[in-house]
Amino acid sequence: MKKTKLLYWGIAVLMLIAMPTFATDGGVTDPSDLNYINGVKSDYMERITNEGNFTMIFDDIQLVQAGSPYTFPLSIGDGDYEIWGIGGSRISDLNVKVYDKHGDLTEYGDLVAEDSQAGNNPVVRFSAKGCTAYSVQVEGNGFEPGFSEGYFLVIVLKD
Repeated sequence: MKKTKLLYWGIAVLMLIAMPTFATDGGVTDPSDLNYINGVKSDYMERITNEGNFTMIFDDIQLVQAGSPYTFPLSIGDGDYEIWGIGGSRISDLNVKVYDKHGDLTEYGDLVAEDSQAGNNPVVRFSAKGCTAYSVQVEGNGFEPGFSEGYFLVIVLKD
């Protein structure tokens, strides 16, 4: 019985020492960046609702790592669209590109639109004719010192 208590006590002490180290290593175990981007999402959802100029058709929060972009398919109809990228507190430069999946210039298709601004809040505008399939690529090109990954929010809006 004493050995079991001693084992549990040892595990508890180890967790008290090791857990703060894991939580502050800048990795995904540290929830501060995810908490930040969830707060930003709430602000943006309220902004979209209050302005009423757009119809939101997609939103997602993802973790992006340096050199490993996040890509998702987007099938839409006629209209004008905006894609907003909002980088978390660890991302200093976030880029968004839209590819026509029917193109053949890259593995994604022909480049239709991309942001041309530095920073972590890119906005991409484009028009679609008919029902069209696209690929949207979100890439973290710059991170705060000491980080190589961070969370971002992407929102697709129809004007």
